[in-house]
Amino acid sequence: MLWFCVRSAYGVQAPVWKRSIAINRQGTVFVAAAVGGKEKEVSISTLSERIPVLLCFDHVYVPMAWMVEHFPRCKARCRDMVMAALTAIQRNLNCRDAWSHVSYFGGHYGEKSYLGYAS
Repeated sequence: MLWFCVRSAYGVQAPVWKRSIAINRQGTVFVAAAVGGKEKEVSISTLSERIPVLLCFDHVYVPMAWMVEHFPRCKARCRDMVMAALTAIQRNLNCRDAWSHVSYFGGHYGEKSYLGYAS
């Protein structure tokens, strides 16, 4: 699991836990449930669909793709967060070829794009 904390692009400094993003080996991106609204409301919504969640920093993190679908008002914020995280990954790898083989996030050459909804 890769964890990143992104800077707030809107000048308001949100708590670190709310700006944290996780990406697992399967390419699932997790963000704080509070990004989509009230943390408790978003968390409870995952139960009926048996959506996997992470518990970290005393907060709930949910798959970004699911949250954008069910709480569309957070789409722009999620997009900004994931783009910042992907830029950090790319900068750390320092090689576009390695980037495309490790992440499969770009959707190039028929690869599945896990982040297509955020564009």
